[in-house]
Amino acid sequence: MRRNFILIAAALILAACSPETFTMNIEMRHPSRSGLDLGRKTFSVVYADNGNTRDTLFLRNVAAGFSETLEEDYFGGQQLITLFSTPADTNLSSKERLQNLIMETGSDVVFVFDTPEFGDVMAGENSAALPFKLRLYAYDSMDKSDNVLSFNGSTAVKTPLTPEQSFTKEKMTEAVWKAMPELAAEVGRKSTGNFVSTWQTEQYSLYYYENLTDDWDTPSQAAYEFRWADAIKLWTGLLKTNNPERRACAAYDIATACYMLGNYPLALQWLDQADKECELSLSPGLRRRILNKMK
Repeated sequence: MRRNFILIAAALILAACSPETFTMNIEMRHPSRSGLDLGRKTFSVVYADNGNTRDTLFLRNVAAGFSETLEEDYFGGQQLITLFSTPADTNLSSKERLQNLIMETGSDVVFVFDTPEFGDVMAGENSAALPFKLRLYAYDSMDKSDNVLSFNGSTAVKTPLTPEQSFTKEKMTEAVWKAMPELAAEVGRKSTGNFVSTWQTEQYSLYYYENLTDDWDTPSQAAYEFRWADAIKLWTGLLKTNNPERRACAAYDIATACYMLGNYPLALQWLDQADKECELSLSPGLRRRILNKMK
């Protein structure tokens, strides 16, 4: 009887000293539909200036609306995208020209709106419409493909006309250009469809221990609240142990946090450290994710 009790107690102690895991479902940012991965990069928006007042007015507002939507998606609404103008010429789509713009703007990625092509103003039902064609070039200096992406589109901006207004071409043109700043900004906002983030729900697991003097609950709670920097500091304190398995688990959790913060080389270093300490079942899966991001 006594012997059985001792064996059961020993089994409970061993279970308590073994690492456990908890899984989080996390919405992860993925490359945009264009193929560009814009997460954690800086970018600028450039528009061509051919000296034509109306063309410049149109493109400047297109660029502003385009930037506004990208700032909402990638920077939480912070105004971190700078607008630039550049002389319009036939070399605007060349890689060399876009590389020069990268250097001039100091950005990782540059978007360039080329000179628009306008059609004739047309009358609609109580409205006037101005058709146009628009070209956009994009170049990511950090993309290993090193390609210039080109996008073309055509549509029309429309503005309502009051019954009192004369439906002459001159009056319709005047009405369209009076409303052009907001019309063009909306064109820019709608042009971001290929560049905003796509999102996927992914599962990530972290290690923790129960019933130990080491405090594993606090960093786990920080991770659960997506406070990854705070969690790293707390897990770092858990490395001060003589138990290699616990050091491995703490290093693995730090590697996961670095991955979430977008620091993939550092995440790989911490995962290497975890593997040196102890073989963990979750390590291969995280390593594949890190290496995939570093391609």
